[in-house]
Amino acid sequence: MTSSRPAVHLLDVATAVPPHVCTRAQAQTVAQQVFAEEPEALSFLARLLDASGIAQRHTVLADYSCPAEARTFFGRATNFRPEPGTGQRNRLFVEAANELSLAAASRLVEGDTAWRSRVTHLVTASCTGFSAPGFDIHLVRALGLSPRVARTHVGFMGCYAGFSTLKLARALCQADPSALVLVVHVELCTLHVHFRPDPDTLVANSLFADGVAAALVGGHAHGPLGRQPLSLCGEASFLLPGGEEDMTWHIGDHGFDMTLSPRVPFLLHKHLPSAFAALLDERQVSRDEIAHWAIHPGGPAILEKACKALGLDERHVQVSRDVLAGHGNMSSSTIFFLLDQIRRRREPGFVYACGFGPGLTLESALLHHPGAIS
Repeated sequence: MTSSRPAVHLLDVATAVPPHVCTRAQAQTVAQQVFAEEPEALSFLARLLDASGIAQRHTVLADYSCPAEARTFFGRATNFRPEPGTGQRNRLFVEAANELSLAAASRLVEGDTAWRSRVTHLVTASCTGFSAPGFDIHLVRALGLSPRVARTHVGFMGCYAGFSTLKLARALCQADPSALVLVVHVELCTLHVHFRPDPDTLVANSLFADGVAAALVGGHAHGPLGRQPLSLCGEASFLLPGGEEDMTWHIGDHGFDMTLSPRVPFLLHKHLPSAFAALLDERQVSRDEIAHWAIHPGGPAILEKACKALGLDERHVQVSRDVLAGHGNMSSSTIFFLLDQIRRRREPGFVYACGFGPGLTLESALLHHPGAIS
């Protein structure tokens, strides 16, 4: 694979999660309280939780593990009613986003701060909350970044937005080899838990979680920042035909509302092979050169169909399984949790990454792992 464009690297990745943990057993207990008078919904959600492959999820909400009288977000009735409105949910997002985004960014480069004066661009993303000024402004001031840093926010794209921010960061660094881009994703999905008994809501409740990621992207001018850089080699976008209504994300009166059709895994199974082949052909990379796979763990059915579509076995998606088990689906932050795990491995070779979201959209990227650093 050859390219006349300047090389761009994912120099470092850091992650952060909220302090509260909701285990599968705790989620089952909450479900029994919420849906005590709706046995069909309770049975369906219990099956979803058992089959999710998720052992625990992190959340900004303490209400799942505290006594009813101590709840501050949901209602104090046995069934957690009344549910908070969108304004209350978003106010908690603003507070938590400032704290968690700073926590993740502060862990970059093993806590060293010298890189901060070199940041030229800040790219942020979220689909789970908004404010203006947002957590991007908070980061500029709290990290001591230059007030002239160019800021861009990617909003409401969903699980695939991590590919969009990396694509933008790569383009910025190719246009200016001296650029250093700080990328920060904040996804606090549990703020939008609903207790409606419809299947779409129950599926979302069984999968989504909170997670935050920060990354530094730059070229050779920035030297060996971080522990183990990955080269950003290329990316591709594909808008699947006829999938507009299969995955949606809208602002409702009581938080954000998701629809998630059971057709999604089958649509991905149908179209993923051609998207995969097209990216490899464009970058002149053979399948045998791929050493690592970063498949967005949208859920167990999506991972299963992706494996079948790409001819993978369980060892190829172990990182995806591990992140899903330990963290759940953290929307657009998830890809960075995967890449953080992959860059710690020793085997050199290409990394194929893919993610999915509303549209129905399929995003993929090709990175290169240089191998263990002696």
